Parts: sequence; C-alpha cells; structure tokens
Amino acid sequence: PTRPLARASPFPTAMSLDDAHAAFVELPPCSKSIVVGAIVVGLILNPIFGLDDLVAFCPLDVLRRGQFHRLLTSALHVDGPIATVACCVVAVRIIAPWERHRGTLRAAFDGAAATLFVNVASIAFAVLAAPFAPNVFKPNFLGDSGALVATFTVFVRETTRAPANVDAAAHFGGTISAKRAPTAAAVVLILFGWNVVQVLAAVCVGTAWGSGRAGAEWAMVTDGYLAEAENASLAFASRIPGYVAVNGQTLPVTTRERESGVGTSSSSSSSFVARAMDAVSRAFGETRGRFASASSRRRSSDDASASTAAGDAPADDAPATTNDQRSKPVTREERAAAFAAAFERRHDRED
Repeated sequence: PTRPLARASPFPTAMSLDDAHAAFVELPPCSKSIVVGAIVVGLILNPIFGLDDLVAFCPLDVLRRGQFHRLLTSALHVDGPIATVACCVVAVRIIAPWERHRGTLRAAFDGAAATLFVNVASIAFAVLAAPFAPNVFKPNFLGDSGALVATFTVFVRETTRAPANVDAAAHFGGTISAKRAPTAAAVVLILFGWNVVQVLAAVCVGTAWGSGRAGAEWAMVTDGYLAEAENASLAFASRIPGYVAVNGQTLPVTTRERESGVGTSSSSSSSFVARAMDAVSRAFGETRGRFASASSRRRSSDDASASTAAGDAPADDAPATTNDQRSKPVTREERAAAFAAAFERRHDRED
C-alpha cells in the first residue's frame, strides 16, 4: 500500500546531529578553525581561565602598558556565549562561501589584515576622542569579538568595490543599496552594543581598503603572490584536509602534486621506502645467485675429483685403456692376420 505524502511544513526543521557533523566536516580549514576556536574560547577558556583578559583589544593596554600583541591576538577574543553562536553562524554562512571562492590563504590573510588595521585605527580614534570621552582609556573599554570585527571590515571593503547600481538583499526583507549597506550595518551593530570607536574604525578601514586610497595599496596582496607563497614557504598548509587554493580548487590531502617539484612528506617517505626495499631485494637476489653458482662449481669439482680417483684404480673386468705401441697392419695379409688374432683373443676371453 502506498503512503500519503507528508505535507511540507512552512517552518524550517531542526538539523540532525549527523547533518550538522557532515556540514562541519565539509567546512574549509579557516572556517572550521573559527567554529572550533569560538566554541573552545567562548565557552571554556574565557569563563574558566579568563583568556579575554590576555588577548582582547584595549587601547589602555596597548598604549600605556605596551602590550602590542593585542593588535593581532584580539582575533581570539570571543565576547560571551551569544558571540560564540554568532561567530559559528558567520563562519558557516559567510566566511565558508568566501573561502571556497577565494581560497583559504586569502581568507586567512584578509582576516589578519582586517584585525590589525581596525585595531590601529581604533587607537587613533581613541586618542582623538579622549578629550571628549575619557572612558576610551579605561580598562573595561574592550573591543568586540575578533572574527566578527574582521568579517564586518571585509564586508565594508567588498561593498565599497561594488558598482553603484548594485543592491543588496536584507534578511529582514527588502533591498538596500550596496553603498549604503555599511552605514546601515554599522547603526545596527551600535544598537546591539558594539564598541562605537571600533565600528567607526572598521567602516573607515574597509572603505579605504576597498577604494585603494589612504596608502592601503600595499595591503592589497595579489593572488599570484599568495599562489607562490602556498607553493613555497606555505606548502605545508596545502596538506590540511579541505584546503582551498587561491584559484578556488579544493586540494585533497595525499594527491597534491606541485609543478615546482616540492612533494609532500608522505609521498617522499613512501618513495624512499620503496627505493630501499628495491635495493635490498636486488642485493638479496645477487647474493643468492652467487651462492648458487659457487655451490654448482663446488659440486662439479667434487664429481671431477671422484671420477679421477676411479680412473686411477680400475676394476679387474674393465678393459685396458693403455695405448698399443705395435705397428698397424698395412697389407691385406697383415690385416687378415691381425683380425684372426683378435678373434682368437676374444674367443679365449669369452671361454
């Protein structure tokens, strides 16, 4: 009997654990690292060990305490459980497609560069705003989650590069001009409690980065340079499962073959083992052949010596092998007489 078709629900169904695990495994390395890092840092390291006190961006710690490592380590900062969920969603829905399109190395470079530029611009804005807002140099004036800030900066850069007649679709419905999308997004983020100075710095850095002004040309690393780096000094990164090259090609772990002659460690080690085993087998075969030939020569020499010894002591019934020194018969009468004598000797021997 046929079963009635189930009616489709207008509401999205929850994802099962198997589907979630499959989706996580298919993530590129950079996006997968953000998901794992957000969960570990936001739910374990920050609540238990207070990691955000060591890595979060704070203008007071950078300028007055000389902790310049915070300019880059702020990428590890995750501001609470809500920010953890937001980082995971952004990594799966935004960063992963971008990484599959532009490559793992491009996504990692853009994230690190955006984090550094925004933090430097935030310090400059904090110095300018300090006379009017002294709280910018307080210990609790921290930056927001590093992955979210870097993603917003790259979003501003890409919308700046977009043509003026391009519209962006908003999740809440309707469309908005791509040129106005950064301003609208900045207002929404400030209303959600983001750091005002850091949001303004992200907008300014993304706009300058996308337009190529304000001395940001040196930060625009070309795809050719990144391709050379991933084939030379960063060749180890291509062995990561799911790595995406700069040209958008997903590279497997064990079948990566480079035109530059740089092989993977697994292929080089396997070829070395194969060559060693081949040399050992050849040496063993040659040794066995030499041993067999020596044995055959020794056996033949023993047989020859035994036959020689047997020839030195002949049996009684064996015919004599000495040479006859008598003259051979020449005439017919001599031959007849010799034949008759031999016949008689043979007849006597038989008797």
